[in-house]
Amino acid sequence: MIYLDRLAALAVVAIISLGMTTSPLLAQTPPPPPTDENNTDGPPPVTPERNTETPPPPPPTISYYIVVAGQQQGPFDQNALVAMIKSGKLTAQTKVWKKGMANWQRAEAVTEMAELLKEHASAPPPPVAAFMIVEGGAQAGPFTIAQLKERAKTGTFNSRTLVWKKGMANWTPAGEVAELADIVRAAVPPPAKDAKPFMLGRWQMNPIQVPVEGTSPGMLRGIADYRPDGNYEIQLVLEFTQGGVQYRRTIVTKGTFSAKYSNADAITISSKGTRTNQLFAITTGASAAPQVEKIDESFTIKVVDQNTVGEGNDLWRRIAQ
Repeated sequence: MIYLDRLAALAVVAIISLGMTTSPLLAQTPPPPPTDENNTDGPPPVTPERNTETPPPPPPTISYYIVVAGQQQGPFDQNALVAMIKSGKLTAQTKVWKKGMANWQRAEAVTEMAELLKEHASAPPPPVAAFMIVEGGAQAGPFTIAQLKERAKTGTFNSRTLVWKKGMANWTPAGEVAELADIVRAAVPPPAKDAKPFMLGRWQMNPIQVPVEGTSPGMLRGIADYRPDGNYEIQLVLEFTQGGVQYRRTIVTKGTFSAKYSNADAITISSKGTRTNQLFAITTGASAAPQVEKIDESFTIKVVDQNTVGEGNDLWRRIAQ
């Protein structure tokens, strides 16, 4: 027993004398190369890292066919698919197919394609609000908000202009539509004191039916002239039938006028002069004696646009300057 212990001690001494501190059976890789501390000409050598892991398999190749305008196209690899997504040619609704799929499917329903769309598809532009408007008694448009801003600057679009867009139940004044209220408010200049320049010219009334006492409604037409010298003349003609006889009532008002803005889209007209009222029986040729009265009156009209005034069916349009 003592003899064996001495042999073990001698073996340890022998290992130490050979410079070995561990068993060579446990050394799997060489130690890092020594660093030359006296070498100041460059960086110390880099210790290589161990890489004993197996590299992952390469990503699978993407290859899809797509349907464009009813025609099959492809196959396309991932780079081509991404380019088509960015250009808008390939969308979430595009039908796609690749080997292993039973049927054509929308791109958004295929996980692989949905991920590409999510990563590369551009956000769709916000919808552009398109409004129809009533201009001169007729429907016009559609107009974008940017176009309506320009029209507001020229006075052809204001708070009382009737507008409509998809989703609205009825025609509504622009000033009551949230998207347009700021536009018409910002574009309205301070009311001009004198509205006479606006009124100059010849205006024609939109023919309308009006009630006539004792008979069926009649048709009313009108022409108004406002002149630079401050004079004006309005002629209204009402035609109706009563007791089998066709009549024409002519009302002519003329004199001097002044016009002032009462607000941005309303004008108050003050006039002095005469009004002549005469009834003529078209069927028989008989006429009643004209009735003439002096007038000194004021009335307010709504400005629809640069060439239209009035409200509802009672509209007047400028037909000449």
